[in-house]
Amino acid sequence: MNTALSEKDILGSTRFLDGARGLAALYVVLHHARYLVTAGFAEGLSLVPERYSLVDLVMFYALAVFRYGHEAVIFFFVLSGFVIHLRCVRAAYRNPAEIPFNYKEYVLRRARRIYPPLLAAIVITFALDRSGMWLGSPIYFGKTGSTLINATIDPSLDFATLIGNLCLVMKCYTPVWGSNGPLWSLHYEWWFYMAYPLIIIIYRQSRWLASVLVFGATLASLIPHPAWMKLPFQVCSMISVWWLGALLAELYVRGGRRSMLIMSSASILLPVTILGLNRPLKYIFSGFPEGFDEILRVNFLGVGFCGLLAIGFAIQRFGYSLGILNRLQWLGDMSYTLYVVHFPVLTFIGGLILLKNGSPVLPYHGGWVLPSVILAMIVSYLLHFVVERPFTGHGARAVLPKLHPAENLV
Repeated sequence: MNTALSEKDILGSTRFLDGARGLAALYVVLHHARYLVTAGFAEGLSLVPERYSLVDLVMFYALAVFRYGHEAVIFFFVLSGFVIHLRCVRAAYRNPAEIPFNYKEYVLRRARRIYPPLLAAIVITFALDRSGMWLGSPIYFGKTGSTLINATIDPSLDFATLIGNLCLVMKCYTPVWGSNGPLWSLHYEWWFYMAYPLIIIIYRQSRWLASVLVFGATLASLIPHPAWMKLPFQVCSMISVWWLGALLAELYVRGGRRSMLIMSSASILLPVTILGLNRPLKYIFSGFPEGFDEILRVNFLGVGFCGLLAIGFAIQRFGYSLGILNRLQWLGDMSYTLYVVHFPVLTFIGGLILLKNGSPVLPYHGGWVLPSVILAMIVSYLLHFVVERPFTGHGARAVLPKLHPAENLV
C-alpha cells in the first residue's frame, strides 16, 4: 500500500543520515590524505615503479578509491537541502494552508551551525600554517615534487582574506583562508541557506514554480556577467543540486514505499556519471554555453545521491534496519568539524614528513596515511565538543525550538 509516512515514521527514520554524513566526511579526509602525505602517480609510481613493493602497490590502488573528493561534497549539498527543507515539508504536510517560517530563528540556527567550527578552523589553520612556514616546509611555498600540491596550497593569511572568509565569500572575491582549501564549499552552503527564505516565499504559492525558478537560476548562471556579480552567479550555478535534496524531502514525506523504491533506481547515475559521462557530455553539448556540460554532470550526481539516500529510506520502509549507520552517529556528530579542520592538519603533517626526509617528494608508500587520518580525527573529535556539540546538541536544544533529529545534521 503506497501510503505517506506517519508522524512517528517522519521523526524516526532519518537517523541513519548521521552515519552517512560521517562516512562522507571521512571519505573526503582520505581523499586529501592520499596526496598530502604520500606520493601520487605523477611523481611516484610513474617515475620509479621499482620503489614500490607489492604492499605499497596494493595500498596505492586501494587509495585510488578515494579520488572523488569533489563528488563527495555534492553529497553534502544534497543532504543539506534535504534536511533544511524537511522541516518546511513537515509543516506543509500537517497544514497545507499555512507554512510558518521564522526568518530570525532560521538565520540564528544556521549561524550557530556554521560559524563556531569555522572560527576554530581559522585559528587552527593560522597556527599550523605559520608554524610550517617558520619551519621552512616546502609544502607551503610551492616547492614540492607534486604539481597538485603546488597548485592547491598557496596560503593567504592576510586581513582581506580573513574578512572574506568570515563573510563566506572565499573562492569568489578572496582566496580561502591559508591552506584550508575545503572551506570553498562553505561559501556555497551559507548562501544556499540565505537564498532559501526567498524560495519559500514562492514555495508557499506553488511547489512546482519554486522548482522551475531554482533550476532556471542554475541555467541563468551561464550568462556572462561582471566580476562584481560573481557571488550570486556562483551560488545559482550549484543551487539546483541543493534543491534536489529538498525535492527528495518532498518525496520522503508525501510518498510511500513505491515512490522511494522507484527513486532508489536513480542511484545508478552515480557510477555512470563518475566513471564515464564527462567526455560524452562535453561532446554532445559542445555547442552549448561553456559550463553547461558541467552543470548537467553535477546535477546527475545530485540525482544519483538522492537515489542513494532513497535506498536507505526504502530499506527502512520495508521494515529493515540500518543499524550500522545508526551506530556511526558519533562520526556524524563530529563530521563538520572534521571537514573544516582536517586539511591544515594533514598539510602540516605532510610538511613535517618532507622536512624529515629532506626531500621535496613525499614517501612512495602509504604508511603515513592511516596515522595522519587518525590524528586529524582525534583533533576533530575533541574539538567538536567545544565548537559543535554545544551549539547543535542537547545544550542548543534547550535554547532553540525542538528540532527534528535530522535537523542537527547541517
